[in-house]
Amino acid sequence: MENRLTLADFDYELPDELIAQTPLMHRDGSRLLTLGADGAIGHRRFSELPSLLREGDVLVVNDTRVIPARLFGRKAGAGGTLFEFVLLERRSLDTWEMLCRPGRRVRPGDGFVFGGGELRCTITEVTDGGNRIGQSISAYLGRIRVFDGKASIDLAAEYKWLKACEAQ
Repeated sequence: MENRLTLADFDYELPDELIAQTPLMHRDGSRLLTLGADGAIGHRRFSELPSLLREGDVLVVNDTRVIPARLFGRKAGAGGTLFEFVLLERRSLDTWEMLCRPGRRVRPGDGFVFGGGELRCTITEVTDGGNRIGQSISAYLGRIRVFDGKASIDLAAEYKWLKACEAQ
């Protein structure tokens, strides 16, 4: 029987105090989790990476082009379930292709509210790959910064907003 990974296999609890609120000034000081051949877990710094590699080792580099723009919202007028959207690619001035979770419950015509109403989005289609197309996303009042078709968001502010929503 083949073991297949699912997205849920990568869900885990992360304590608030372990979530960076701002990036490090010197990125090579970032923490690096290592796994030894014997299964031992180690905690290092990224600057130590060259000294950890030996001849014959394989270094896998993840160069996927996912943008660090994650939004959390609820269906407009419905409240209830919190949905997570990750902006992938800008399609037009106010339209983005997005990953969505839980995706099965998001259909064309559904409207969503983010950031306490600062942003409203309507899902216009589902792509062949299962991603969603959302329209009216550019109205996020400055929390989304767009550069060359890529987006970033103040994740610390978004995280605080998410925690406030969960507390309601």
